[in-house]
Amino acid sequence: MAVQIVSDAGCDLATETIRQLPIHIVPIAIRYHERELAHKELELEYFWQQFGDRLRFLHTAAPAPQAVRAVVEPLAAAGHDVLCLTITAQHSSTYNAFLAALSSFGDQVTLFDTKSFSLGEGLLTFIAAQMAQNKATLPEIVARLTALRRRLHLYILLTNLDQVERGGRLSNVMPLVDRAAKVFHIHPIIEMVDGEFRFHSVVRSFQKGVSRLADLAASHFPASYLAIAHTRCPAAARQLWQAIEQGVATLPPLLLFNEAGPTFAVHAGRHGLGVMLISDE
Repeated sequence: MAVQIVSDAGCDLATETIRQLPIHIVPIAIRYHERELAHKELELEYFWQQFGDRLRFLHTAAPAPQAVRAVVEPLAAAGHDVLCLTITAQHSSTYNAFLAALSSFGDQVTLFDTKSFSLGEGLLTFIAAQMAQNKATLPEIVARLTALRRRLHLYILLTNLDQVERGGRLSNVMPLVDRAAKVFHIHPIIEMVDGEFRFHSVVRSFQKGVSRLADLAASHFPASYLAIAHTRCPAAARQLWQAIEQGVATLPPLLLFNEAGPTFAVHAGRHGLGVMLISDE
């Protein structure tokens, strides 16, 4: 039987991509005040219509163990090996929630920390699912992901610092970022290194930020995998794509371009823009 891939909703893969591959999604809980949002409320357009002006009242929480088991148990019961990938354990309790929920499954289920976020996690999930579809074994998939994870680069251009600060994901870098943004009226760029968010640099306008992201992405080429994620700024995301294309000899064969889901939006707010890529050896 083919290996089945489980990921959390923070991977930001498109619904159609998930349908076409052996990928199963565990929702990350999002709460409005003390109420957990229902499935329909997490659908992208509905989410922005209802909560786009109330993001400050939202926060994320790790999935409940029963939510993880509800996805994994039927797969394991059918005799499949299962690989579960999660958002970076350094900035989310989701990994620990999976760990607790999967303790009774033994070697049939493997847990993998992507040490990434949004489509960084999504790229590894996508690659794992493609390998599973091509009959790779669980050890083969894990070995490949481990090698790729070391070469996974992620940069995010931020515009809504109030939302980022409330979200808490960047608590280790927010004092420096917030002070610089208020004094110099700039936009920060954050990178992820070994699962940790770090302050990278600043730009004086969103437009310059798009150009900087393109330069940063191009600096890691050649690359075989590239993804761009955004929240409510598709034109800027397309511009970033075109700028990368102009700055490199050849675009990677695997390209993902998606609007990020509610998990990203709760922490980045509107007009968050990220580029994720896996450089060649």
